[in-house]
Amino acid sequence: MYKKLLACGLALLMCGCSAKAAGNDQVLTVGLSSEMNGTFSPMYYQTTNDSYVVDLVYQGLLKYNKKGELVADLAKSLPKISEDGKSMTFKLKKGIKFSDGSKFTSKDVKTTFSVMADPSYTGLYSSTVDFVKGYTEYHDGDAKDLEGIETPDDYTVVFHLEKPRIEAESVLGTQKLLTKTTQQSLIKLTKILMLRLKRIIRSLWELVLMY
Repeated sequence: MYKKLLACGLALLMCGCSAKAAGNDQVLTVGLSSEMNGTFSPMYYQTTNDSYVVDLVYQGLLKYNKKGELVADLAKSLPKISEDGKSMTFKLKKGIKFSDGSKFTSKDVKTTFSVMADPSYTGLYSSTVDFVKGYTEYHDGDAKDLEGIETPDDYTVVFHLEKPRIEAESVLGTQKLLTKTTQQSLIKLTKILMLRLKRIIRSLWELVLMY
């Protein structure tokens, strides 16, 4: 119940970041038991509070519905899995755009996973991609491209695995995706949310002092 309430509050806060208000002056302010780190990147967040924002902002190829079932999100459907279980093919929805107006294509999918496999990656989620074919070579700097992810066209992504893995569909499918230009928007969003969070904490502290 707490998580749902917090998510609703964060959603309203993020709506408030828009340049144009929705015409409703009512605001729901939600307090947190601890501060956010302010790392709202799906590849670098570390805390539960930050993950709430990530879940509200970003989407993956797949998601879980209310019944806990894996369903399509940015993908048109669940992936086609090869008989040997070592390849998964996703067909992407067309007409999807990021908040900066750029089109969502298969290149954004590969870019997201390539960042997590890159030698310079310092986040906690390299295990999300370390079972993809060619990860070791790319991560060690012996290859210039992550060969295990193919993009035959703008709306098709093929993952090749080193070996079959039962949770590969959910791990790869639910990873939140972003584009390079989204990073700039992310910095701006982070500053706005942290400012609003400080105001909430200040208001809560003033209430505590009153009593």
